[in-house]
Amino acid sequence: SIRGGLVILQFAISIFMIICTSIVYKQLIYTQNKDLGYNKESIVFIETPSKTNDSKAAVVKNEFLSVPGVAHASLSFDALMSGSLMMGSVKYEAEDGHGELELQIKVADTSYLPLHDIKILAGRNLRNSKHEIILNKTACEKLGVNDPIEAVGKRLLYRDREMVVVGVISDIHTRS
Repeated sequence: SIRGGLVILQFAISIFMIICTSIVYKQLIYTQNKDLGYNKESIVFIETPSKTNDSKAAVVKNEFLSVPGVAHASLSFDALMSGSLMMGSVKYEAEDGHGELELQIKVADTSYLPLHDIKILAGRNLRNSKHEIILNKTACEKLGVNDPIEAVGKRLLYRDREMVVVGVISDIHTRS
């Protein structure tokens, strides 16, 4: 009868909803416990007006560093886990000629890695130079370099500016 069919449909929908809830719960537990490759705890991101110049931003950074309990402060284009996605193309010398690679770009200062406790696999952190770049392990592999140490010193062309790879970090997870 129709009544029996509706009961069975209701029961099937209930089981389906229980299964979906279980899957969502397991995904939440996984994302909360997954090693993202950086420290996400006790970090506050404060957005400043886009027209803020470097000297004003440095003053704000130094003011934050003078607050008791503030261990690190960094200037960056956006938060590590932000929804914004800035992509850029880098050109490089490959064994078979020239190559081009599309990368996610994070523009930041020298305090960015220590703030997020991001481990450097090879090389060093950035210094105050506009011609330095740090790659992650996956970007190195896409460049044809399997050993992070070999990537250090490699020259890349980004927006018609020659950049030198000064460090390689482990892969970090910034998006779901």
